[in-house]
Amino acid sequence: MSNAPEFVEFTTTEIGAGLRLHHARIDRIKTVVVKALLRFDLAPVDATRLALLRSLLRHGTVAHPSLRAVTRHLETLYGTSFGAEVHKVGESQVLGLHAETVADRFLTAMGGEAGTLKSCLAFVRDILTAPALDDAGAFPADRVAQEKANLKRYIEGLVDDKEAYAVEQCIRTMCAGEPFAIYEQGDVADLDGLDGADLATFLARSARRAPIDVYVTGHVERDRAVELARATIGTIPREPGDSLRGTTPHPPPRGEVSRLVEHAGIKQAKLVLAWRSAIRHGDDAFYELLVANGILGAFTHSKLFRNVREAENLCYYASSHLERTKGLLLVASGVEPESTDRATELILAQVDAIVAGDISEDELSATKTMLTDGIRGVQDSPGRLAHLHYIRSHNGRTEGHGEAIERIMAVDRDGIIAAAKGLTLDTTFLLAPSPPTDAPDQQQQQQQQQERA
Repeated sequence: MSNAPEFVEFTTTEIGAGLRLHHARIDRIKTVVVKALLRFDLAPVDATRLALLRSLLRHGTVAHPSLRAVTRHLETLYGTSFGAEVHKVGESQVLGLHAETVADRFLTAMGGEAGTLKSCLAFVRDILTAPALDDAGAFPADRVAQEKANLKRYIEGLVDDKEAYAVEQCIRTMCAGEPFAIYEQGDVADLDGLDGADLATFLARSARRAPIDVYVTGHVERDRAVELARATIGTIPREPGDSLRGTTPHPPPRGEVSRLVEHAGIKQAKLVLAWRSAIRHGDDAFYELLVANGILGAFTHSKLFRNVREAENLCYYASSHLERTKGLLLVASGVEPESTDRATELILAQVDAIVAGDISEDELSATKTMLTDGIRGVQDSPGRLAHLHYIRSHNGRTEGHGEAIERIMAVDRDGIIAAAKGLTLDTTFLLAPSPPTDAPDQQQQQQQQQERA
């Protein structure tokens, strides 16, 4: 019988100015996952810079100055993997570097040499502080041009994923004038103004000033993780950073729902409804809102799935998503164009039902089970554990997994109703099929009718 604790929890240690190490030991796996997360305010141009850097940093370091050299180096570390990504958390943008390597303990047991974790951490440090630059100290122009072209294709390709495009367009229009409207992959219009020198300067300043959260998760002792992190990432020269804005408050209510329609060459319409909530992840009533969202549309037992998709057969898909840091709830659905009004009516009716307390014991119980099982299900996934902890700590939450489960299980009907009453419908967005180009306009139709008469 295993003596391992049910929940994996992180301990946090300061390893430098603005550098925090978060460690969690998991003995059930044989690897260690390293993440270095740099946080920025989500802002125009900087969003594009970070999206470009995410790709440029994969090209290596001074010691390993090409994709091929990086691959060979990682192979010497027993197949260590490495990657980079950008994503937004509320109105912050996060540049993340991640690597996974075999735990030293298992290498020595097989007759290999220990030290892969230290080498892995040193590589992540060097990616930030000693990237592969040209003789002028800039990212090489050919690589910048290549990654600009790739990023341009990616941003412009969003329109091909109609479901994701509709959600993004809804957010952009709903939050126009707010930082949250900025796309996490940046803006094509910014690309021409960025070059290798600008990007290298931005990276160097960020390594010195941006808050950096380092995660070491897996089969490694805490003291060893702290020692190695201090000896590698902890040596990055630091200076006082700029205070970050974080996520801004909601603007005053607009007084009426903004209803937007865009046309595209599609057959199935995409309908998105967006609410603002005064409750955010760091608030006491967050778990009540979380459960309310689960009852509404996060799962297959939820009201949207059962009453809109299944019972009425109106939607190809219908689900809700909670943007917990910003305080938004979005419902996305795919519907036949002629059914959009009815689908909107039924979606709103599901929210009204929760406000009215029309919540069955089965809905409440199943939602709590799904949410708590989700927490239990990440316990053997270092990457997901780190992500969950980062989102919680970013929003000022300090409870562990066990307490989070207790908070979910303690949610009652009255709390759910109160959370649902705090939702304010702000925007509806419809991506509809384009009208036939050969269809006669109203004046032509009237003239044709008169002629026939």
